[in-house]
Formats: sequence, C-alpha cells, structure tokens
Amino acid sequence: MGSILIVDDNEDLCFSLAAVVKKKGFSVATATTGRQALTLAHCSIIDLVFLDIGLPDAHGISLIARLRETSPDIGIVMLTGMNDAKTAVEALKAGALDYIVKPFDLIEFTTVLKRLMQSRLMKKKPRSNARKPTGNRSSASVSRCVRCIGRYKLLRRSTLRC
Repeated sequence: MGSILIVDDNEDLCFSLAAVVKKKGFSVATATTGRQALTLAHCSIIDLVFLDIGLPDAHGISLIARLRETSPDIGIVMLTGMNDAKTAVEALKAGALDYIVKPFDLIEFTTVLKRLMQSRLMKKKPRSNARKPTGNRSSASVSRCVRCIGRYKLLRRSTLRC
C-alpha cells in the first residue's frame, strides 16, 4: 500500500479525490494550503502528491523543491486549471512526474494514480527520508516528533471541520 497526499484549495475536489484514492486501496491525506502540505510531508512518509499550482499561500511549482527537501523520492503530479504548455514544461523541469489539467475526469486521475504508484512500488527501495534507528535518540529528535504530532492533530481537526 502507498500513501497519497492531495493538495488543492478546493475542499470539495480534495474530498472527492480522497474518496477515489481510498477506494483504490491507498492511504490518503489532504491539505488545502502549501503550509499544511509541507507539514504533512515532513511528519509522515508520502509516496505521491497531487499538487495544485494555485494555492492561497504558495505557488505549487515552488513547493516542488520544498517537498523534495523533505523527501527526495516523493512523486509529484501537478493539478492546474491552466492549459498552458509553458506552465507544464516549467512543472516538469521542476521535478513533477506528470501534469493534469482541470477539469479532468476520474478515469484520467485513476490512470495516473495507478501508473505512478505501480511504478513506485515496483522500484521501492529503502526510503532516503526514513530514520535509521540509533541507540540513543537525541532530545531534539523526540521534540521534533512531538511537534509533528501536535501539528498533525491541529491539521486533522481543521480538515474535519470543513
């Protein structure tokens, strides 16, 4: 099983895509801002991100590099309402694996989802962002985990209210 993050400021779209992803047997999280997406990516292992280009607090293409800092192996698919070749090329050069123009049908979405997750799961190797166990955990590591859990709970509560 893989883990998917859907990032779009349209909460209805997030909800609908999350339902499709769950139905396909993957775990899923959603975010409506770039900040939420970075927090979730930092606190959990995400295999694939569906990322909207136009977010209220960040440009999706600039988030690609920041997501890769958190997890270099993360797969990213851009979602956008702009059917512009220049933007598509820019996203792919920044490291996106694919580019889906809204509005799209669920067949297109699930095709991309299955293709990329099958490819990722077949190539699965030890994750570069997975922490190697050590004999002694520093208090900084423990403190970071506690902060992540707190942030995740806040994000989860705010997502559930919507």
